[in-house]
Amino acid sequence: MKKLLLSVFVFFIIITSINSNDISWGENFYSYSSKAIATGTTFTRDISSAYITPSIIDTGGLYFSTSLLKKDIKNYYLSYRYNSFIFDIFYYDWGSFDYRNEYGENLGKYYAQNSSFSISYQFRYKNFSFAPQLRYNLKEIGNIKKTKLFVIPSVSYSFKKYHIETGFTVQNIYNQDFSTFIIYSQNRYDLKIRSDYLNKKFINNFGINYYFNKEKNYSIGVGLSNNNFTTGFGIQNNGLYFNYGLKIENENIFINSFSLKIDM
Repeated sequence: MKKLLLSVFVFFIIITSINSNDISWGENFYSYSSKAIATGTTFTRDISSAYITPSIIDTGGLYFSTSLLKKDIKNYYLSYRYNSFIFDIFYYDWGSFDYRNEYGENLGKYYAQNSSFSISYQFRYKNFSFAPQLRYNLKEIGNIKKTKLFVIPSVSYSFKKYHIETGFTVQNIYNQDFSTFIIYSQNRYDLKIRSDYLNKKFINNFGINYYFNKEKNYSIGVGLSNNNFTTGFGIQNNGLYFNYGLKIENENIFINSFSLKIDM
């Protein structure tokens, strides 16, 4: 089974490299995890981070999140794990925009949106975790539609003695866009760093989760996402998890993210 999946993975790497172009697909870096947003838009160990760090996931269940953004802008994210397979889907609606000609005359409105679906397969070898992902993206701007199939390798390694796990995810092989991540975990807190390389620039994110008891029923998070402040909290009981994340980009843009996860 693993050899078959590896063969399919290599095949799609070749196909996507041939059909690639230099279009920016920054939506592969969007943060749909409320818990990750609270901690500097870093990442998590649960299925809410299937879009960014699938190799580090160590829990299953069903996850849903949405965010309150500027007027007319909406996003929705859903992820699910079945055995070693991880599925996710997102929809990002940018709303409507005025379309004007060179003289400034309003010619009506156009709409923009992104959507995506992915399948990951996670397997482990000793202290390594691998999660190759196949992701299909659709980008629509007015009457223009662009699609792209991505093969996204994600690999992590656990230094169990030191409570550290680190790894990388290649979001776009052709454009060399990637993310690196590292987490240091103790009973009451997690320290996390995520660095994204997108459009030839590095974006650095830092965060910490603090848990108020050893069962981790209640937590708070703070962080910095590309120098923007983030915070949030989490509550969990009997396999039900609620998280809230806030990111302040400037005095006019606030991202309020809410999520619900159910153990299954």
